[in-house]
Amino acid sequence: MFIIISAILLSSLGAFALQKSNVEIDNAGAYSIGGYIAFIISFALLEYGLISMPLVFVLGIWAAGNAVFTASIGYFLYGERFPKKKIIPLLFIFFGLLGLSLT
Repeated sequence: MFIIISAILLSSLGAFALQKSNVEIDNAGAYSIGGYIAFIISFALLEYGLISMPLVFVLGIWAAGNAVFTASIGYFLYGERFPKKKIIPLLFIFFGLLGLSLT
């Protein structure tokens, strides 16, 4: 499970770096390369996680975790607007993810 969580964090970090490369003109290349490296490592960890866990479980957790974590990054780091009606679907995703990991 630690491997999948690491893949989620690296994938979200890659998305953060690619977003930052569009904003930062001076360091755009470094952010782009860092984002691509984070995605490559994330996919490698995802592949490694598929060795010991079923595909539906791994991809479900990876997709839901990315959605929740990336939305959190957008809200806290970029100050993106986050309407209250989006919180309920994200909570469903989070608790669905929690339910998948407990079964």
